[in-house]
Formats: sequence, C-alpha cells, structure tokens
Amino acid sequence: MNRRWYIVVISIIVMVVGAIGSVVYLADKFWPSLNHNPHIPYFRLSATQVRPNGEIEVEALAYDEDGDQLDYVWEASGGARIVSISEEQPNRAIYTAPPQVGNYLITLWVKDTNGGQAQDKRFVEVKIKAPEVVEAESKAFEAYRANDWASAIDFFSESLQKDPTLYTPLIFRGNAYLEKKEYFLALKDFSDALELLPENDGIYLLSAKAYLLSDQPQKAISDVDQFLFISEDMTARSLLADFAGFSRDEQLLTLDYAIGSMPSLLFIVAPYQGGL
Repeated sequence: MNRRWYIVVISIIVMVVGAIGSVVYLADKFWPSLNHNPHIPYFRLSATQVRPNGEIEVEALAYDEDGDQLDYVWEASGGARIVSISEEQPNRAIYTAPPQVGNYLITLWVKDTNGGQAQDKRFVEVKIKAPEVVEAESKAFEAYRANDWASAIDFFSESLQKDPTLYTPLIFRGNAYLEKKEYFLALKDFSDALELLPENDGIYLLSAKAYLLSDQPQKAISDVDQFLFISEDMTARSLLADFAGFSRDEQLLTLDYAIGSMPSLLFIVAPYQGGL
C-alpha cells in the first residue's frame, strides 16, 4: 500500500472513531441510561394470622442496582392501618388489623427517584381461633417445615374441619398436595383460596403448575394469563411474557423460576427462606 492510500485509510478510521465517540457522548447526554426497577428480595411479617384489632410487625428490604434513593409506600386493605416505624426506618412498619375477621392484603410499593418501581404483597388472616385450631395448625406447620407432606395435610385438614373459613391452611395444604403429586386436590385448594382472596396473584402460578403437571396446558396458560393481567410483579411478568409459546419443559422451568422470584411464594414453597 503506497503512502497516499495509507493516509486515506488512517483518515477514515479516525473519522469513524470520532463519529462513534460523538454518538456515544450525545446519547449519554440527551438519552440517559435505561433506569432499572428496584427489587424487593425480603418481605416478612412477624405473623400471618392476627386477632381483630391486633398488631404485627412488617419488615422489607429493597435495593436498586442504579443506586437510586428508594421510597417505601405501605398499603393495607379492608380498613386496616399500616404505618412506618419512623422516617429513619421506612422499611419497617406496624400493621393494625381491622375489627372484622377476614382475609386481607398488605402491599408494599418501592419507588426510585427515576420512575422505577416494584411491588410485592403478603396476605393476613384476621381470625379469632379456638385453641384446638391453633394446636392443629402448629403441628401442621411443623410437619410442613420437615417436608412431611402427609402429616401436614392431615393437620391442615383438621384445622379446616374445625373452621372451614380459614385461608392459610388452604394454600399450604394445596402446595403439600402439589408436592405429593395429588394435583386434583391441590387445584381444589388453590381455587378455594382464590375465592377467599382473589388479589393474591401468586396463587395463579401455583395453580398453573398443577394444571401443567396434570396435563392440562390450556388451563395452565389461562392461569398465567390471569396472573399477567392482575400482577404488578415485573420480574415474574417478564419471565412469563411468552409462556404460551414455550414447550412443556420450558413452561415448567419458567414457572419454577417465576415462583422462586416472588418472595410471597417463597413463603409457601420454601418456608425456611420465606420466613414461615
């Protein structure tokens, strides 16, 4: 290559590099980097069952990979009250149950300073329970933690026989049935739980998994669609966005990932991690 062509090639390279540098500079100046939504990896209640007008402590931890300042916004359904402990600890709150028995939700919104946000929910059961019901549930949770699904099912069933309006035993018994591959019974419990508290969007994912494992893929897709319609959980939503187009194995794997990404479901499927 003669000197003239060498100079031309070098000049072109310099111009291209300069153009790229200008584009990067302008993009950074006028189109800032994409903001990321915050994440809520930890959200725990001191108890999921409380007497009317009773109090429980609530705590959450969130982080933002962009390093933005975070604002915690607590909401409680059914006339309950929830307030942060202090301005210095907005991630901790006191929940005061309403006077009426029933099943309620605590919702946490975490918002950053650039419009990003994350949401998670926990259910609260407001009940006056007979001592024998409390005893049966205590034995049920002990068996559940030990993965003794048969005993857990027996004790949850005992508590439900004594009080058919209970909500918590339905969800946990449903997942115990799911672990035992008794899918029809699992689906019945998940369906009954959703009738009591349809806002608990995560139950649709457990139900979808049961439908998929029982070879009812269209019903699984329907439950995932319902989840996508009502849920604000951006991580799970992104995982499940193309659910209908996946193979069965991909659907199962994706459901497991989505379930594992939701702290409210870890409370059920991995009680030691979820803080049971």
